[in-house]
Amino acid sequence: LLTHSTAATPLLSSRPLSAQCEDERMSGMGYVSVIQEALAANTKRQLLEVIDTLEGANKCLVIDPTLSGPLGLVIDLSILKDHGVEKTCHLRYEPLDVPNRRIIYLARANVSNMKMIAEQIRQQMTQAHKRNEYFICMVPHRTAMCERILEEEGVYDDMNVGDLDLGFIPVQRDVVSMEVPGAFHEYKCEQDKSVLYMVAKGLMEMQIYGGIIPEIKGKGTAAKNVADMMVKLRKELGEDGEDNTKESEISELILIDREVDLVTPMLTQLTYSGLIDDIFSIKNGFVNLPGRMAPKQEGRMQMDTPAFVKVPLNDKDMLFAQLRDESVYKLEHPLAHREKLLSATAFSDPNDMFQAQVKSPEMEDLLKMDINEEKKRLQLHTAISVELKKLLVDTTFSRRLEVERAILRGSLSGESAMECIDEMLFRKLPFSKVMRMICLVSLLYGGIRKQDHYKNELLQVYGYEYMFAISSLERAGLFRKAGGGVAATLSGMASSMATATHIDKALDKVHITNTSGKSHASQDWELVRKRLNVTIETEKTRDAEEDRPKDLSFAYFGYAPITLRIIEQALFPPAGGWASMADPLKPLPGPLVSLSQRPDTSKDDKTKKRLVLIVFIGGVTRSELAALRFLKEQTNKYKGEGEGGLEVVVGTTKVLNGDDLVQSLSERPKNRIREGGKEQGR
Repeated sequence: LLTHSTAATPLLSSRPLSAQCEDERMSGMGYVSVIQEALAANTKRQLLEVIDTLEGANKCLVIDPTLSGPLGLVIDLSILKDHGVEKTCHLRYEPLDVPNRRIIYLARANVSNMKMIAEQIRQQMTQAHKRNEYFICMVPHRTAMCERILEEEGVYDDMNVGDLDLGFIPVQRDVVSMEVPGAFHEYKCEQDKSVLYMVAKGLMEMQIYGGIIPEIKGKGTAAKNVADMMVKLRKELGEDGEDNTKESEISELILIDREVDLVTPMLTQLTYSGLIDDIFSIKNGFVNLPGRMAPKQEGRMQMDTPAFVKVPLNDKDMLFAQLRDESVYKLEHPLAHREKLLSATAFSDPNDMFQAQVKSPEMEDLLKMDINEEKKRLQLHTAISVELKKLLVDTTFSRRLEVERAILRGSLSGESAMECIDEMLFRKLPFSKVMRMICLVSLLYGGIRKQDHYKNELLQVYGYEYMFAISSLERAGLFRKAGGGVAATLSGMASSMATATHIDKALDKVHITNTSGKSHASQDWELVRKRLNVTIETEKTRDAEEDRPKDLSFAYFGYAPITLRIIEQALFPPAGGWASMADPLKPLPGPLVSLSQRPDTSKDDKTKKRLVLIVFIGGVTRSELAALRFLKEQTNKYKGEGEGGLEVVVGTTKVLNGDDLVQSLSERPKNRIREGGKEQGR
């Protein structure tokens, strides 16, 4: 169950997610599993072709650390051994001391990686007794810039160069991801549309498996670019050769540009998996937790407990799959229910006919599992829930939630919101946490007054290397100067507060302030908030009788993500059709996308399950995924008799949180000092 380590994601996981596709198909996931299986198989095939480029055995595979996690989701280490790979290691700023003669580099196409590779090859070439073969595979494609760097470093003629587009990789049972952390930064700040081409190419691959998608809907500039690229790719492949009589498995495609809703990632996630991701960061189905939270192991002394323990949090853990979309305020009941079932297994006799008659399907499934492992998982998730509960009652954390809700409702003045940011700067909270609050205020209040003052404060507190990060956030429109409006004098509390008493007084002031903040908020946000009904009273988010959510705003405890409200309208458009939403959604950036690729012959067949592919370009949060699953469940719960219902598969460039988005926009250069051949980065 647990891997005790302080390191990052392991090189390759023990079992790929695609191996479960057959089980998923049997459980009713249907065509979603078929798509995932096909995508995983295609990625696996391409990777093995890369490895087989160098013939023979005695191979070493050097992997970019950012790629090992995604690759571990689709291929097993034992398969690599069958293709001659005897050793795998990460690409680092240090000499590559391996005995293998055939060395394959698998790395993202960027300057730093190419320089690392060139330095390692030069060092190996100085050893006269060794004559190695080298192959560099750039992900997602080879670039002229990277090839030029290799030429300048003098190693280009001593190697073969290729590329590998990983495409969409299955990361959850209903989610596929391209695992490109900096996608939003690339197409928004750098105006690099190559990532959009990757998305379009990946979607064309899905159409090969499932037929031409009849309708494409979307919102945002990136969504429009991807749709246009798909049309162009279809023409290049030749529409005349398509079988238009073949019925498409996917009824419609909905494209959502992250730029349309930058508010949601800046907020604190309040679902189980979302808050774990916000606090501890889930990477490729694993999370590093404090050692005290791990289940106690037999034979291990208390003093032997590691500082951190790497824990798998993915679909293989059935309890996590059950808890991940739950509100963090409602974890007690499912955990208590699981404990009751596990206790009942101790008294379960498979030969008892009476027990066999009253045994629930859930109990039957549990009896097929390793009970001891399930008990460890229960201990783990109970420990996590206790940790999250402590956090929820923490004064600083709960006040932050209050400030976020007040800003969303427009009931907090801009001055009071900035006082909260001043207090965060005084306490020197992590840069990404502070910037999330600053970006939230900037987005909803039409910019930051005294922006230059806060630039200086940020640089003084965190260092001048963050100048590049601040510049990127400005270019992305997340940290901008307020243009006009009511003049306000904002004082820098970070420089004037000297004691904790002053801080508490400031927090109390933020808590009670309820001035006419609406006059300071941007008019666009007020229009969006009212038209899409994104702020809900917290008591209306749950059904008191069933103790279940009744609105998708449960994922943020009173806030419904803008992206989900747009998807609602796309799935169930008004009388005027999806095109009629152009005016209501006008305050949001980017055009409305409405495109018909071919007639939908199955639209009138209500008995057929409606499969919708929803793609978030620029990333999606785990709480947005939870709200989307809730929307699907509610639709199927109230479907008419004989109707097929709704099935959803989500595609994205990356499953992320607010910290990930801020960090991906941070162009902070790495100050590298080499001591004893090892890299030390600031």
